Amino acid sequence: NFRLLKSKAIYGGNASGKSNISRAFASFVQMVEDSVALEKITSFIWNQRFLLGSQIDEPISFQYIFLLNEQIFRYGFEIKNAIISKEWLYGSSDVNEEKKYFTRENGLFIDKNLFKGAELYIEQAMDAEGEVFRPDALFLTGTALNNVKLAVEIRNAIKSIFTIDGIDDMEFMMKIAMRYLEKATNTERESFKKLLKAIDPGIVDFEM
Repeated sequence: NFRLLKSKAIYGGNASGKSNISRAFASFVQMVEDSVALEKITSFIWNQRFLLGSQIDEPISFQYIFLLNEQIFRYGFEIKNAIISKEWLYGSSDVNEEKKYFTRENGLFIDKNLFKGAELYIEQAMDAEGEVFRPDALFLTGTALNNVKLAVEIRNAIKSIFTIDGIDDMEFMMKIAMRYLEKATNTERESFKKLLKAIDPGIVDFEM
């Protein structure tokens, strides 16, 4: 019987860290979504460090606490020296009785009853000729891509996080703009065309 705020706005002075928080959120989501496919992503995140100069040699730590299927889950990971040094998933219907689904640190622990199907992914990874379970790829992402039900649900929940940065996130802003234009009336599109012409006299027209 409690409510969660679905949106959060961050504001502050120039160079106060707003964009770094935005980049950190975006990196977290991209790691969960693409760490298996994008081999260089951990190196990219590690090299950024989000400008935390005082912690230059410390791991970069991400953690997300969320509601799913009437349970509270806590998922996170750490990156150090461009590899994943820790990864964990806990969950429970009671915050005072948290259960360990899996942990990854100097080896991998899985509760087969809680995280059903994950052990099959491990077996496939061990049997494969290539290196499927890479040190720069998240275990959660790998299990989700192998259709482990809970992992798929958690990955989808994290992928639903959207971070909008008016300065940095041009790709996402373009998607929003295109969505509005697709639904726009002819009058609205004509108004938009006039605005474009006022900004750049070389623009004649645009098409969807």
